[in-house]
Amino acid sequence: MEWLFEFEFKLMSIPAPDKVIYLKVDPAVSQRLMTKRYQGDESKKDIHESNLAYLEKSRQAAQYCADKLGWETIQCDDGENMRSIEQIHEDVLSFVKK
Repeated sequence: MEWLFEFEFKLMSIPAPDKVIYLKVDPAVSQRLMTKRYQGDESKKDIHESNLAYLEKSRQAAQYCADKLGWETIQCDDGENMRSIEQIHEDVLSFVKK
């Protein structure tokens, strides 16, 4: 991460974020949503969507960054299903208002 920050924020002069909100979703929940979106046709999933191991590693990497960098984490599912848009919105708005 140090190399990436040095490259992006110093060398490339990309503005560093003041705050980051990580919208966390369990890969199993996202898989069910994609299956529903594609009406059960798993062949419609792209290379990332169809690779559960990749999605889990991505979630682990995001959680590592959230923990290490102090990102605000908002859990967007209840373990089985997505929370409502309104519930997630309220959590985001509450954080932004702080």
